[in-house]
Amino acid sequence: ATGDSSSGAKDGAGAAAGDDKAEGAAAAAGKEKEPSSFTVTAPCRVVPHQVKHMALPPGSRWVPVKRGAPLSGILVLRDTTPDEPVEYSSSSTAGGAEAADAMDTDAAAPAAAPAAAADANGSPAAAAGPEMAPELVEKLSKLRDILSGKTPIGLNLEFLYHNNKADVQILKNIKGAVDARVSVAHSATILANALMHAGTSIDTFLRDNLEWLSRATNWAKFSATAGLGVIHRGQLQQGKALMAPYLPREGHSGSPYSEGGALYALGLITANHGGATQPFLTEGLRASSNPIIQHGACLGLGEPH
Repeated sequence: ATGDSSSGAKDGAGAAAGDDKAEGAAAAAGKEKEPSSFTVTAPCRVVPHQVKHMALPPGSRWVPVKRGAPLSGILVLRDTTPDEPVEYSSSSTAGGAEAADAMDTDAAAPAAAPAAAADANGSPAAAAGPEMAPELVEKLSKLRDILSGKTPIGLNLEFLYHNNKADVQILKNIKGAVDARVSVAHSATILANALMHAGTSIDTFLRDNLEWLSRATNWAKFSATAGLGVIHRGQLQQGKALMAPYLPREGHSGSPYSEGGALYALGLITANHGGATQPFLTEGLRASSNPIIQHGACLGLGEPH
């Protein structure tokens, strides 16, 4: 009896151990291994700290034009296999295929009338362009101003004007300390003023010291006039009017150094956006035989236009 009970106990223990192992194996099989990566279906929802972990699938046909560019925001892609056909995804139309067919039918019907009119008259009818809503026209105008640089330049001028921290007293101290008869020191003070007020349109120091400024001669006068272009850089609309008293004029004989410097200043004012002033500078170069004026016109044209 004892032997029977002992053998039965061992059989029961072995069965219990077998059940535990089976349950453990089933639990291990049920717990899937966590993947090391996954495909993002909505890249626009990637948060900033996840960007560094983003990567294109191996063998992707479309890759960024800029190598190593972060996979976020707007990306410009290039086709690595341009010879293969491209499949484009089409957006669904509200209402399904029937609504899309109806829209195509409605759009095709009015188009028959102009065609018939053209045949009746014997000449093709002029295609009328689509009329844009005023709101869209305004938005496009703003976009054009931004891309052309008009808006950024205006904002830059306003920022520099309101945030000008130049200490005019320093210029006054330098002016009082140097002898105006020393042309090098005189020119250095004028150029210092131009650099201190570059792009701010603030020429108060020069206007308050016209008598002192008039002591500049020859190439010093050329540089002093050209310095106005540094101060008023970006005044695309008013640049020519600001420099008008110094620019060459028909029937007026002025200092060639002042006129040449004014042409150079006009080129500095409209640098990178001088399409409107380029003909004027070109005409100034051709109309004058004075090498000083020609020198200023060439420098003005040499600024990127």
